[in-house]
Amino acid sequence: MEADARVAPSMSSRSKLLSATINCVSRYGVDQLAVSPIVQEAGVSRPTFYSHFGDIAGVLAEIWVEHGEAWALSMCDPSRSVQHGNAHSRALLEIFLVAHRKPEILETVTARLPSLIDNRFPDVADQTIALWTFANRLGMCATLDVWHSAERAIILDSYLESVRGKISNLLPLETEELAAILKGPGRQMESELLLGALTVVQNSGVHALTVSRLARVLGVTSAYVYPRITDIEQLVVQAFDYALTQATTSNVARWQKRKLGIEGFAEYIVGGLSNSRTNWRRFRGEVLLAAPHIPELREGVPVALDAFSERIMKPISVLPVPKELKRDLAVLVHTILFGFSALQAAGIAVTNLAHVGIIQAMLRELGRRVLRGSAIT
Repeated sequence: MEADARVAPSMSSRSKLLSATINCVSRYGVDQLAVSPIVQEAGVSRPTFYSHFGDIAGVLAEIWVEHGEAWALSMCDPSRSVQHGNAHSRALLEIFLVAHRKPEILETVTARLPSLIDNRFPDVADQTIALWTFANRLGMCATLDVWHSAERAIILDSYLESVRGKISNLLPLETEELAAILKGPGRQMESELLLGALTVVQNSGVHALTVSRLARVLGVTSAYVYPRITDIEQLVVQAFDYALTQATTSNVARWQKRKLGIEGFAEYIVGGLSNSRTNWRRFRGEVLLAAPHIPELREGVPVALDAFSERIMKPISVLPVPKELKRDLAVLVHTILFGFSALQAAGIAVTNLAHVGIIQAMLRELGRRVLRGSAIT
């Protein structure tokens, strides 16, 4: 179903409300969604909305029931072009990303999607290709509106399609838990403010962060916090950059222990899914979810991601890939990690995939393309 800006009069009231909700999610964001604009666009009454869905979470869950599984399977197929700009795809993306903190949506997603993935892709190699595709597209679509470099990640599709049936190493990667993100150097209160912001946002979203709630998390008064914060949204940007820097530093250190080889690259991916990093992963997802709708985040998040890309270029330069692809690979580290985090939050097992095997297969494919002079496509 492709949502239209105007709801056709011949549709049922339920269909009108679903279509209007899809448009409103794309326009306002899932956390700013309200009943009033939905019923106004649908041309129905508020009691009609409540009789069908009960509340906002209910209508979002119903959208997932009708369209979510088909969308997810299309995101798993590297031979199909990824849909990003239309309201339908954006709404399903946002519903999927907030599911972890909205029980009515999460139970709907987890009731069928993990088993659907297992049944549709019973072979480890095929499931690895499907979920690498899904993860990369989640990261790309969630980031593209605020960080245009994310478009580079689309290059992965052609490699994933090409290695189908060519993954020989199916063993999962054994790795240790990464350390949690802790207070960094500098003034203690600054670090505590950043970690406090991370705590609130990862639990309830960017729009839930207030001075009073931050003060309660820190165990201080609002009067103590107020002089130390000039702007809540800027605090979110600072926390995003802080946590991204901390996570990247420790991840690269783990990679370096593996001599920056293929297994180290795979460990960078799998290590980022450690239980100790749950708060950071959820925070990152919430910030990218809100960023298209908040000017301060639209401006600050790309700066932080550009800095991340530069930091990750040094270890990437050791990998046997052409110079022209190194920048793409830096972007892929972000999109893949973001996507696997979202899949894991939705109850889909991602750590036991053939991560080393798929990287090895793609590097072999890259070697063949270099010989043919077509490595960039």
